[in-house]
Amino acid sequence: MCGLVAVTCPAGTGIDLRGPLAAIRHRGPDDEGIYASPERDCHLGHVRLSIVELSAAGHQPMADASGRFVMVYNGEIYNTEELRAYVETRSGRRIEWRGTSDTEVIVEGFACEGIDFLDRLNGMYALAIYDLAERVLHVLRDPLGIKPLVMTCQSGGVYFASELKGLLAIPGLARTLRLGALAEQIEFMYVPEPATPFQEFEKVAPGVCMSFRAGRLVASRRLCRQLLPVDTYRQEGEAVAALREALIGAVRRQLVADVPVSLFLSGGLDSSAVAQIALQGGATLRDAYTVAVTSGDRRYDEQSDDLRYARLMAERLGIELKVVQAQPNLLGMLPELVQFMDDGFSDPAAITTYLISAGARREGVKVLLSGQGADEFLGGYRRYVAERILSALPASLHGGLAG
Repeated sequence: MCGLVAVTCPAGTGIDLRGPLAAIRHRGPDDEGIYASPERDCHLGHVRLSIVELSAAGHQPMADASGRFVMVYNGEIYNTEELRAYVETRSGRRIEWRGTSDTEVIVEGFACEGIDFLDRLNGMYALAIYDLAERVLHVLRDPLGIKPLVMTCQSGGVYFASELKGLLAIPGLARTLRLGALAEQIEFMYVPEPATPFQEFEKVAPGVCMSFRAGRLVASRRLCRQLLPVDTYRQEGEAVAALREALIGAVRRQLVADVPVSLFLSGGLDSSAVAQIALQGGATLRDAYTVAVTSGDRRYDEQSDDLRYARLMAERLGIELKVVQAQPNLLGMLPELVQFMDDGFSDPAAITTYLISAGARREGVKVLLSGQGADEFLGGYRRYVAERILSALPASLHGGLAG
């Protein structure tokens, strides 16, 4: 996880990015960089969490070999090595790579093909690339919107940051609380995109490459080559095999790192499957992490104790289990936790996730695999079970239950 700030504005605009970068420093404690274009119509800032290419060769903002394009980027590209080979072939010249980072592959690929190259990225990312020759800033968020990026158009400029806190740290920007966000949080448990808790700020649309010159939008283009068409299967076994293959590929792509890799382990189906696939693929997992909470705190989400299942799976898989002991009264952590949440939160699991992440970081761990997302794909939440039960009932009963 890294953090970025990008600004496109009229020429001659002076903007100090040190405050915004300090506000999102928790996203990238390992390195920091700032760039201002010669005409002062573009400003880029970056804080880095070093996962791949730990040396200065991964420093951002990063320019391509010609110096024409300068980029800041947060994310991970899963087809980096395929793209590296493609760029070498496409460029028609031998590229003297400075390191092994995916950042360098993106900026060199953009130098070869422009926006077309960005449509080849398979991963999760938010990026901003400034073209010194055309004086244009290109901004793109991954097509699924996994990596966060927020923006605001004010004072003749357009401002981007990985978190709202980065934008709120820029002096002079208006911010008006949007009361509808509270209703959305209560109804949906989150604030739907593109809205934010402030009227003047919005989340960047996923998969749309926007191009700006001196604070004005000059072009936009949707990029979605990596979004595969919906598959249809004649038999359940075909779907199961396809899901297994996709899951194995996804887990193994996540193991590329120059730092130790650990994982969340609750002992449930999701995290246990991720752990087993990683180990079967030859991964050397440093350890696994789970959390122990009091019975009183478990009543908030009405879930069973994960600890005994996590211990069972860790023993079966032969990996060391680190147990993070939660303090009594988890709700007392809310003032600390909300500092890291842009939209607020309604899921008690955010508390235990934070505890595990903090505990692992104290042990020197930067990468934790998790099973997040499986419930949405496979209908694992309790509300999905209720929906299945409801749909099985005669239609005549639906109105009575709703009333």
